[in-house]
Amino acid sequence: MKINTSFYISPWKNNLSDWEEKASLLQNQILKVYNHIPSFEKYYRLIREGINEKQLIEIFNRDTDALLPFCFLAKNDNSIFDKYQGDKLLETLNNKLPKSSKALEYYTSAIVANIDSDQKITKEEQSIIRKWIDVNPRVKREIQSILISGNISNEAAEWCMKNQESPLGFINRLGFRLSPQSRFILNLSKAIYLKRLENCDFSTSTPLINELAHRNVFSWRNEGSELFGHKIIRTIITKFEHSNVDSDWIQLILNQAGDPRVSKSSKTYLKWWSYVDETLIKKFIQALSHEDILLFLDSLSEFAEKANPDMKRMFKSRKRMLTGLSTQNIFSESRLFLPKSIYKYMEREKPHISLEYVGILTGVNDKAVIYLRAGDTHIVEGSHNCRLRMYDGLPEGVDFMNPIVKYWEYSILTSELEELYREEFLKWPFSKNHDVGGNWKRKAIRFLKERFSFDEEKCLTDKEINQFRYE
Repeated sequence: MKINTSFYISPWKNNLSDWEEKASLLQNQILKVYNHIPSFEKYYRLIREGINEKQLIEIFNRDTDALLPFCFLAKNDNSIFDKYQGDKLLETLNNKLPKSSKALEYYTSAIVANIDSDQKITKEEQSIIRKWIDVNPRVKREIQSILISGNISNEAAEWCMKNQESPLGFINRLGFRLSPQSRFILNLSKAIYLKRLENCDFSTSTPLINELAHRNVFSWRNEGSELFGHKIIRTIITKFEHSNVDSDWIQLILNQAGDPRVSKSSKTYLKWWSYVDETLIKKFIQALSHEDILLFLDSLSEFAEKANPDMKRMFKSRKRMLTGLSTQNIFSESRLFLPKSIYKYMEREKPHISLEYVGILTGVNDKAVIYLRAGDTHIVEGSHNCRLRMYDGLPEGVDFMNPIVKYWEYSILTSELEELYREEFLKWPFSKNHDVGGNWKRKAIRFLKERFSFDEEKCLTDKEINQFRYE
């Protein structure tokens, strides 16, 4: 069964901040009260000074009054919890912690608060939690089952998804307080986001995109030197189909991690893309090629609407040619080139669209060009009445993908490139005008078919399929 990922979770970030502030205030107030108890103050100080685990066990065996300050510290300071995790200590706690005690509640909350993503709790920890559950029947059975399950983070995330609850909603049902900054809450939040992504339809935009963009989620720490954003990027790219992904998902990744086609030594590439597998990067670049084609077609469409009827009729055919090849994963690289006027317009009117890798054309005011690579074939297509040009290689020194070169002369991309190609390869490239009769497409398909295989019908309109079939 597919889980609905579009459900609305009320904003909980501010609520968690309020919770954190109140919890910290309450902790300080409780500590002031406890410090008036001589035994609490004494053992609190001893544990803070860093006694070893063997000494701590001896103290517990000698005086159970030491349990409360230890459990209080373990709950509120994860460095204390991490330091004292030996099997003998846990066994001693399990035997010594009295039921219906504050110390038992504190240590149970400490165990839960310090659970990492896939961490399984030990048998002794599970026994301590069960002891706490036995004296807290008010906690619902489904929550009890989660607390003693093998994977608490995953089970809690499933519960939140099923009940359309935030992490705060789960905390409220535990029966004890947890810091919103605890490992468990952070990992629960991550697990919820990943489950929503796993069940997402990437062909449409969802409110989840806005949540991921504006809650600093990409910057959350993950395992080792990784950020949670690396996991998000890998999940999204793995799940989507490159030519059937909504532009908002593409822009989410671009706005957070930058364009992977930039220099591999750039700060953004090293921070984000160096942690992503090369096969996923290639898949994303293919998606970017499709995105570039759609942006190019937008520009071509606007011109076709204003131009003569022939240009308008040809637009559908030109669009089908490019999108038909793209949906078959033909293109491995692409770059869009826009005149400065359109570039500035998009910067101003469409700030959510990343233009980091878009080249700026000089020498023209309203034309756009797109470069596409399909294997060893290089394609240059332009808007308006620009010719379609295809090359079996590029002249020495010509690199359309060079991220350092931002400005490009229109003539270099078009007529001058033909001349350079002729001089170096001693032959002319494929170069055809877009005629209304469709001769350009027949010849273009024939040219490409000689170089690689693809389904040509996906590049034809319904009218062209019938027309070309009987020729």
